[in-house]
Amino acid sequence: MENQTTVTEFILLGFSGDPHMQIFLFLVFLVIYLTTLGGNIVIMVVIRADSHLHNPMYFFLFHLSFVDICYSSVTRDIPYLSGEGMDMGGDRSCFNYFSSSDT
Repeated sequence: MENQTTVTEFILLGFSGDPHMQIFLFLVFLVIYLTTLGGNIVIMVVIRADSHLHNPMYFFLFHLSFVDICYSSVTRDIPYLSGEGMDMGGDRSCFNYFSSSDT
């Protein structure tokens, strides 16, 4: 006998409804973001300033740091942070749901 249930949607809740916890989580993520941003900027400045680091490996690291800054600075309106449901019906997978540009 097989399981006959079908899941068509699920709800991802936001981080917390408690205002104190929201402030704490905001500060934690802000520190993580600023550390990432600062570290990548330092890598880019050092590679650009030192002429001994102008070889293919550091060229790659420079651009990797740049892309990391771009990706960590991009935000999207993700519906599950507001507590809305996510419809899993049809042929849209989770990847397609989060990577689509029609938010």
